Amino acid sequence: MEVNWDLYRIFYYVCEFKNLTKVANYFYVSQPAITKKIKALENELGINLIKSNNKGITITDEGKALYEEIKPACEILNNIDSKYLDSTDVKKTIVVSGGYMTIDKVIMPIIIRYKDKHPEIQFRVETCSFEESVKKLRSGEIDLFFYGHDRITDDTDNLVIKECYKIKNRFVVSSKIRNQYPDKISIYDINDYPIIIKDNTGRSRMILEQELEKKGVTLKPKYEVPTYLAIKGLIESNSGIGYLNADYIDDDIKSGNLVVIPTVEELPQISIYCAYLKNNNNKSAIKEFVDVVKERNNKSLF
Repeated sequence: MEVNWDLYRIFYYVCEFKNLTKVANYFYVSQPAITKKIKALENELGINLIKSNNKGITITDEGKALYEEIKPACEILNNIDSKYLDSTDVKKTIVVSGGYMTIDKVIMPIIIRYKDKHPEIQFRVETCSFEESVKKLRSGEIDLFFYGHDRITDDTDNLVIKECYKIKNRFVVSSKIRNQYPDKISIYDINDYPIIIKDNTGRSRMILEQELEKKGVTLKPKYEVPTYLAIKGLIESNSGIGYLNADYIDDDIKSGNLVVIPTVEELPQISIYCAYLKNNNNKSAIKEFVDVVKERNNKSLF
């Protein structure tokens, strides 16, 4: 019997992803096409490999046994493909997602420098919510997702999750009213000042409040806004002290328009993570890009 390796490789990824839509996106075909391929393999072998239900699919005992048999050979073929693709001029596109400020201030400058070294790699950038980005990541619509918290805790078997760098939010004020505040402020006195902070959906706020609670302080901000751009706008209008990552307003600080007010106590750091699929076609390029992000930002930590 002639062996159709394409059918076996598709079934290998069905077992890896446990989701037909993800497999279809991986091979750039429709989900019905994947279902047809699996059915063809079942007919060829005379066994049932998967079962469909309301929650998706499950692998049968016969399917699990077949997966263990073909896994070594499929991984060898994947390694060969990876080496071949990495050594050719085949165009690759990496789709990156993250929050607006992370993409604009951190990731985009790195993409520009990275493409100088790897012009064959194309990037497409999206700014989506955390929930939408996770959904697109798992479906294969995006390749790499940067986020400022560690809430991806379920169904992580097919994901690589890495801490890329840490940021430290600062208290920032307009230079025009800097002389109205002391040289340093204590977080014990934080409520004495007109604090501008992201609303309670923000990870940075949650971490700050947890730190304050350890010291018996309950945060009572004057302004609660939905975006970091809104915080910056209120700072520039001399409305109070904003709490945000100074890296996002680096140009304004260097120009002297905005000023960081140091704190007596150390402020908590926030970890920035990235996630990508273990079996992504562009895995080697993604790993290299992530390493560049980690190296650059760990050197420039405020």
